[in-house]
Amino acid sequence: MEPTGSDTPRMTSVNRKLVPTFIGIGGQRCRSSWIHKILSEHPDIYVSPLKELQYFTWRAGQESLDWYLKNFEQSAEYTARGEITPTYSMVSRAVVDRVAKLFPALRLFMTIRNPVDRAWSYFVLKKTVLGHGRIRLSPAVHFFLWLERKRVRLPSDYVRALDHWEGAFGTGSVRVWTFEEMASTPEQVLCELFEHLGVTSGWLPSSHLIQKRVLSSGSQPMPPVCRWYLSRQYLPMVRQLNYRLNGRVAEWVSDLESWASDTSLAREFAWLANRYVLSLPERLVYSIHQSSRERRTRKALDEDIKRLHSQ
Repeated sequence: MEPTGSDTPRMTSVNRKLVPTFIGIGGQRCRSSWIHKILSEHPDIYVSPLKELQYFTWRAGQESLDWYLKNFEQSAEYTARGEITPTYSMVSRAVVDRVAKLFPALRLFMTIRNPVDRAWSYFVLKKTVLGHGRIRLSPAVHFFLWLERKRVRLPSDYVRALDHWEGAFGTGSVRVWTFEEMASTPEQVLCELFEHLGVTSGWLPSSHLIQKRVLSSGSQPMPPVCRWYLSRQYLPMVRQLNYRLNGRVAEWVSDLESWASDTSLAREFAWLANRYVLSLPERLVYSIHQSSRERRTRKALDEDIKRLHSQ
């Protein structure tokens, strides 16, 4: 059994030339499993068999850099090698800065989805497919409190993720594709992705694989009050995102504006009370937990940087 935690040597004898050349940083419920499956079939691309290595979220505090690089030790004959961990979109700028020092030549990409639909899909997945239960929205305040959890909100904050990763790697360093683009023109998206990763072989997967849904949460209709709440929550961010992406998500803006306008004094009061009062205890607990975990991650990555560049 391999040692973990403080007993784990940060580096030993892994081939440090086989470092990742790309990372998919998000987002959850945005077809990242579909992309992982396709990349695993590509003859010139090596993607870690284990999806979501989570090294830069929490595993760096428990495992060594050797453990991380071993995920690519079979990739010597491939043009590109990397991994996909959607929760990397949630990490802090301090962590991203350390990733950039470790692997400055990384090619980054991100897939995004209307944040309202993404949040609902994630909720349905957690409560049904993974939770083996039924969706319960009564009382609605329980659902709204769940939506205010930082671990639920951050995966949909695409502007924050782009600010952090492009701030560390440079403007335009993260290629972004929307859920709609992947659904309507999947071949074009894949060709652009392969080119971004430095592979120009012309290979495309079978039409069956292109149309495959890897992990579905099923079809559960979203109650109007939930769509209103989510639209109210994410509209400011989506407006910023649309400006940043030169109008590529203009339909999201229109959709969220339409639903967010369907409000009342009672709804507004409930939204404000939930956002700034009722959800406060959970946010404080999460901040304390996350702060402790991130300190361990930053410390471990600092050691990795020092030892990697001293070789």
